[in-house]
Amino acid sequence: LPPTIELALNDPRLFAYGELLGVKGIENCSKHFKTLELFSRFDWGHYLAHKEEFIALTPAMQKKLKMLTVCQMAMHKSLLSYLEISEAVEIKAENPKQMVREVEALVLDCISNSLLECRIDQRKRQLHILNLSASALSGRDISSSRLT
Repeated sequence: LPPTIELALNDPRLFAYGELLGVKGIENCSKHFKTLELFSRFDWGHYLAHKEEFIALTPAMQKKLKMLTVCQMAMHKSLLSYLEISEAVEIKAENPKQMVREVEALVLDCISNSLLECRIDQRKRQLHILNLSASALSGRDISSSRLT
């Protein structure tokens, strides 16, 4: 089971993990199960605060978790600043232009993977969230979100 979980978490097109979480006995794969839950319910900040509980994330997994973090933020706010996003996913840029490029690249990845629809206001450095996909919301608690 652990190789299947790692394969799913590394797959750049897969963002919903409900079926895997429902597999009998998966909770016995301690760190792998917790990592799967991380991607289903939590965000980058939770990962950083509890790194020892999870498997080591590959660069592909890190990118995916950062994308899901942006989506989780969009559940609660329809307007996100580049600064908020960069802080939430720990984009440490050498200068403001690099930070803007990295935030925009992350957002474009979310858009190209159909996780969210938004308007990008480059002048104000903001995202206007229009819609989130079901796969971006899969497994997440939307009761306190702006979407209910």
